[in-house]
Amino acid sequence: MNNKTVSVYSDEEFNTQGLSDAVKSKNGRRSIFLPLVFSVIAAFVFWLVVVWGNNTCSGIPVQVLGNDQLMSNNFTISSIEPANVDLVLRGKGEVIDRIMQDQSLVGAFVNVFDPGSSDALFESADEIKEGKYTVALDVTLPDGVSCSTKSVTITVEKASHKEFSTTLAGTNKEDDVRLNMSNYSFANGISLDRQTVVEENITVIGDEKTLAQVDHIALNIDWLKDLTGDATVYVTPVACDRFGDEIESRFLRFEPATLEVNIKVNKYKYVLLSAKAPAEDDGAYSLSQTGVGVIGPVFEVDRIPDVIEVEVSQDIRLQDYTIYSRDLGSGVRFITDEGERAELTVTAEKKSTLVKLNLLVKTQNMLIVPPSSGSYSLDKDRITVQIEYYPLVTDAKKLTDENLIVTLDLSDLKEGQTQVEARVGFINAQDISGAKVIEVEKLTVTLTSDPQIENPES
Repeated sequence: MNNKTVSVYSDEEFNTQGLSDAVKSKNGRRSIFLPLVFSVIAAFVFWLVVVWGNNTCSGIPVQVLGNDQLMSNNFTISSIEPANVDLVLRGKGEVIDRIMQDQSLVGAFVNVFDPGSSDALFESADEIKEGKYTVALDVTLPDGVSCSTKSVTITVEKASHKEFSTTLAGTNKEDDVRLNMSNYSFANGISLDRQTVVEENITVIGDEKTLAQVDHIALNIDWLKDLTGDATVYVTPVACDRFGDEIESRFLRFEPATLEVNIKVNKYKYVLLSAKAPAEDDGAYSLSQTGVGVIGPVFEVDRIPDVIEVEVSQDIRLQDYTIYSRDLGSGVRFITDEGERAELTVTAEKKSTLVKLNLLVKTQNMLIVPPSSGSYSLDKDRITVQIEYYPLVTDAKKLTDENLIVTLDLSDLKEGQTQVEARVGFINAQDISGAKVIEVEKLTVTLTSDPQIENPES
C-alpha cells in the first residue's frame, strides 16, 4: 500500500492558465521578482554611466560678452559663479564622442550688455546697477546635440582705474612696470643695451577690490630665440600682486591692451689702428696702441672697417691725436680700461732714418766755468761729441758743432789732475726730433795753485 501526502491549496495558489504552469509558492514568486529588480537597477546604473560619464563635458569656461561696454559706462563684472560649468549632452553618439575629444566645439556664454538685445542682462546704460544677477547661459553646440540648461551668478560693481608709468620699465626691478625677458640668448658679440616701452602709461580698469591687489604690471617676453639685432615685440600686460603672483584678470581691462616694447642691443668689435701720413710726408709713423674695441648699434658697428686710419702729420717726433667715436657711427663708443668713452687719444711717433754724428767742438768755443782758485790747463784743444736724431723733413740740414752748447764746469775742481765731462745741449734744431747725446769725450784738467808772491819789505 502506497502512502501519499496530499497538500491542499487555495484557489489563488493555482495558475488559471492550465496545468502546464507551475503552482506558485512564495519561494517561486521570489525567484522571479528579484532578477527583475536587479535588471532594472542595472539598466538605471548603465543609464547613469552613459548620461553622467561619457556624455558630460566638464570644466567648460563661461565667457562673458559685453563687459567692455559695461566698463565704458563705469561698471564692471567682478565675479562669475561658477566660472566653469559641466554640461550633460544628449544627441548623436558620434557627435558627442567628437565633442569629448575636442571640447572647444562647445561654448558657454553670458551676455551682460548689448543695447537693444533682449538676450542681454542689460539692454541700455540706464539699466546698469550694482548687484548680483542670475543669468541663463547661452550654449553653442554642434548640430544634433543638446544639453541641460545652466545659470550663473554675476556680480556687477562700480569700475575704477589705476595708472602705472612705464618710464623706468626694464631698468628697475621694483618699478611699477617690470620687463621680464626669458628664453633668449645673444649671438656672438651681441649684448643687451636697453629696453623701452613706447607707451608712457598703462591704465588698469576693474572693480576696486581687485585693483587694490594690483601692485605692479609685468610684461613677460618669451623670445625662444637668439637675439642678433634690435627687436620689437607687442606684449600683453599682466597684473601682479606684491608677491609677484598673477592676479585673475578676466574682468580687468588694460589700456592699451598691448604695449610696444623695443629691445636695443649692442655689438662689440675689435678694430686695428693705423697711422696715415700725407703723400708728401715720407716719415714712418707708429701709434701708441695697435687697436681698440668699439661697441654700438649692430648696423653701425657692421659698417666700421677692420682698420681705422688715423691721419697724422707732424714736425716733431711725438704728437697726440684724438679720435671721436661719433665719426665711426651714431651711438658708437670706444671700450677702454676706464670703460666706455666717446673719444680716444693716441700718440703718433714719427720714425725716419736715424742720423748719428761725431762732432768736434773746440775748447775755445766751450762755456767754461773756472775754478775758484788756482790755474788750470786742458790736455786737448777739442773734444768729440757723439749725437743722434731723426730729421723731420727730407731736406733738413745736418747738425754741426754750432748747434751744440757745450759747458765745462770747473768750479768744484781740486788741485791736481781730474777727468771732466762737459755738458751738451742743442740750439737752433727745429727740423729734428728725438735728438740726444750718446757720448762726450772727457777732458783731463790739471789744476795748480797760484805761486806765492814774496813781500818786498822782508
